[in-house]
Amino acid sequence: MKAVITRLPATAWSVIIVIASLNSSENLNEIKFDIPGLDKMVHFIMYGVLSFLLLWTVDKVSKTRLKLQNLIVVILVSSGFGILMEILQKTLTTVRNFDIYDIIANIIGILLGCGVYVIRFKPFK
Repeated sequence: MKAVITRLPATAWSVIIVIASLNSSENLNEIKFDIPGLDKMVHFIMYGVLSFLLLWTVDKVSKTRLKLQNLIVVILVSSGFGILMEILQKTLTTVRNFDIYDIIANIIGILLGCGVYVIRFKPFK
């Protein structure tokens, strides 16, 4: 039961990303945000939080200390998930597009999220 509860935050956050990524953004057009780069900041934050939660989950569920391989897997899985969301936006929606700069923002957020986790919790002692 503890393992299920431990996995819940990362799973819920992943579902939120899927919904936000594949949902039509037409409703957002009614609200005008005139902040340059806001879209990229949102990607940066969403994937930074995702990688932090995934690393936390792996660290808590693992029976041994977190290893560098775990960190690499979290980075690769998070990045792959972000790329998949961009591809699905292009193929499954009519109003969303594939954007390489979103992927770059995702990856920078992923690296920062993992970095914050490592600095905060020092899992590699």
